[in-house]
Amino acid sequence: MDPSQQSAIIGVSLDSKSFTREWVRYAISHTLAKHRDVELFLGDRLLSYNKTLRRYALDFAVDFETARRRMAHRSGEVASFLQSEIARLRSDDRARIRITNWTHYSDSVFQDLFRHLQIAYAALPAFRACVSHDVLAHFTPPPQANQAEVSRVLSALYVVEETAMLIRITEMADRPYDYYPENQIFTLDSLYADEFVGQGLSIETLTGKPKARVFTPLPGPGLVQV
Repeated sequence: MDPSQQSAIIGVSLDSKSFTREWVRYAISHTLAKHRDVELFLGDRLLSYNKTLRRYALDFAVDFETARRRMAHRSGEVASFLQSEIARLRSDDRARIRITNWTHYSDSVFQDLFRHLQIAYAALPAFRACVSHDVLAHFTPPPQANQAEVSRVLSALYVVEETAMLIRITEMADRPYDYYPENQIFTLDSLYADEFVGQGLSIETLTGKPKARVFTPLPGPGLVQV
């Protein structure tokens, strides 16, 4: 199908320095020129994995309330920034772009995908190694040994949930064109390269239909950090 007749998504990380003002303007202009409509998707709930843990005496505690406040504050900041960029557009372009977040897609379809990927993570050493590759590449563990292990486990859950959500949106919500300022994570790369087909894990077995997602890294200009 003609890409101009299909929808696109730009995943917006709330804890990445890649989302500069200039990049966001470039990405919005680029994707609106190529697609029917564009969604700016906030990965807000993923912040739970790195905002909840607290030191408590010689052990750990979880502080869900503080984590919720911090996530809501950061999500509000980024959403406000994106709204200000959308407001700069012509009225017809404003009608073709919207902001969404984790709650828009946290349905039973997403839960099934997340559950199936968690099962694959527990059962398949090759998939588990793939997730660990992303953990080592993208997350810096704290110096304390016990805290480093907890951080590693949380980071792996982060990768698995992020993977489930991106499959949910691009494969199951009619938004196959996926843009991001950097290359996609190794876990997604490997899944879409059918690295685990022999073990029963693939996009097709997860979704029940042929894969449709088209990922494009979109490096571009960047001057002022969001």
